[in-house]
Amino acid sequence: MGYLALFSNSHTKQYRVLFPSGSSFVSRSVQEQVVKIYNQIPELQYSTITCHGVNEELSNNSILNTLTRERAKNVQDIFLLFGMKRKHVKLSFGTVPVILVFKPKAVFKTSSLVTNELAKHKESHALMAEKKSYLVSNADYLYVFAAHSFETETGRVIKKGTIDIELTELCTNDQVVKCGVIGKQSEVPNEYGMYFNLVAHHQGQKLKLREGYVYKVLVNNEVVSHTMTAYKGNVIDEVMVWRKNKFAKVHQKYLSKEELREEDKSKTSKFSSVKQGYKTELVLNNLGWNTCMKTHDTDITEKMMVSLVFEKRHAIYLVSNDSKMVIPGLENLNFKDLYEFPNVPKNESFQIVALPIKHDGQHYVFQNEVKTNVKFLSPEISSCATSSAYNCVHIK
Repeated sequence: MGYLALFSNSHTKQYRVLFPSGSSFVSRSVQEQVVKIYNQIPELQYSTITCHGVNEELSNNSILNTLTRERAKNVQDIFLLFGMKRKHVKLSFGTVPVILVFKPKAVFKTSSLVTNELAKHKESHALMAEKKSYLVSNADYLYVFAAHSFETETGRVIKKGTIDIELTELCTNDQVVKCGVIGKQSEVPNEYGMYFNLVAHHQGQKLKLREGYVYKVLVNNEVVSHTMTAYKGNVIDEVMVWRKNKFAKVHQKYLSKEELREEDKSKTSKFSSVKQGYKTELVLNNLGWNTCMKTHDTDITEKMMVSLVFEKRHAIYLVSNDSKMVIPGLENLNFKDLYEFPNVPKNESFQIVALPIKHDGQHYVFQNEVKTNVKFLSPEISSCATSSAYNCVHIK
């Protein structure tokens, strides 16, 4: 009785869904109607939905009532599949069955999830626990560790033997987007330097950096600027969550060949690929995921919305054509198939990229150029010809 009184208010939005005559089958037309209604329902308001048959003439009221109940239940199930909670989508079986819908305040969820593509970028290295050790990555960046830097998770210091290092470095927009490490971002657009992950083991035991110890990473200035800020990351429910690393230091350092030769006096130097010159030196006190970022220098930003319809979940990104700036799309859970980019620099050149979270999907959308002064986009979705959409998309 309370529900019916509440929804008799003339300000309550009312909608209707049309089914084929004599049927409760959820056809594509019915799905499209429900999606449209779902996107139109106002936030923080109640709405009512009734179900009817097209040109329906049934003399038997019992059959019509049963049919209407089935239709209402099917429409409720569609709303639940969209992610709405059952307490917000209720059925009222009065004289006319009604779906009672309350849409809560919008929740925004990042579409950027960590993917299995990370496995393609893992490198294996070995260090000696008892002495100062150097690691040169596949990208020719230098990692420096002091002797006795590692301990087990129970606090036992590793004083002798081999430390096995698994390193992942991501330095390009293509790598960063496909691996999904952007995760949650702050409201302002950022440019990154690189993302990297360090995992250490000794005789099968996972290690951590000893308290009070640091290691150094020397990277080319054009990759990581010394004006950037260090962040450390953790994966929570497949989403990379970044927070500022207040104990890290980022500054400029000149690295000379003489310094490298002094450190490695063997005939075949492991440092031969490391170039001398000004570098950005990162001083870090934690293993795991790290990155460096800076705020993108822009005065004018606008919100952009993109409508994309996928059968399976996709990650949506705006990727700058001119810098290392990647903006992940946010799913507005109060709308179906709608992604928002809250702060997009105006009058800059972007690509829009959509990639399936799991490799079993074959759909993707890839648009070379996006005009950021356009507030709403609905680009066409192309089908990838190979077994993985990741092989079809090539980002600058």
